Amino acid sequence: MSLDITEDQRARQALAESRKRFERLAEATFEAICFIEDGIILDCNQQMETLFEYSREELLGKRIRDLIAPDSREKVRQYIQSGHKGVIEHNDLKRNGEIFPVQARVKRMPWNGKKVRVAAIQDISDRKAGEQAVLNSEERFRVAFNQQFQFMAILSPEGRVLEINDLPVKTQGARVENYLGKFFWEVPAWESLPEWQSRIRKRVER
Repeated sequence: MSLDITEDQRARQALAESRKRFERLAEATFEAICFIEDGIILDCNQQMETLFEYSREELLGKRIRDLIAPDSREKVRQYIQSGHKGVIEHNDLKRNGEIFPVQARVKRMPWNGKKVRVAAIQDISDRKAGEQAVLNSEERFRVAFNQQFQFMAILSPEGRVLEINDLPVKTQGARVENYLGKFFWEVPAWESLPEWQSRIRKRVER
């Protein structure tokens, strides 16, 4: 009997030490981490409180669904049901109702003697803002590129056409596919201008 008690005490101690190690790791990470069972938050780290602007007491016992933006709930549900172990991007909700983009990873693991889901959540607002800024910049370039009153093209290092603006299409009825991939000096716009072809080739190959 004493042997059984000693082994039980050792198992309890090992479990407690394992939990403490994991809790220290969870607090040290930059991600918000929470433990979920049947959709209910059982535990979380400080970053979870900071990210969602709830106190720990408010988060424990809360449905994780309530932290997900309505437009992302079905997406997250399908992700969980599929057992997918990769990263999912979706929108979450702060306490004040602000919607913000996150990426999350969810996996099942033992915790306090039972299997639960652990979610690691990261705010990607800055990354999304950067991506949008690039898209906006590309759109501004595209508008300016197509509003030019002269034939313009984007070329590869060897002088092949990668893209053309709308001018030859609008004024000459040109087909884009007759330009793409050709050397710039060989495109239809210069076919009747051999002198121009020679000049353009020299400048491009310079």
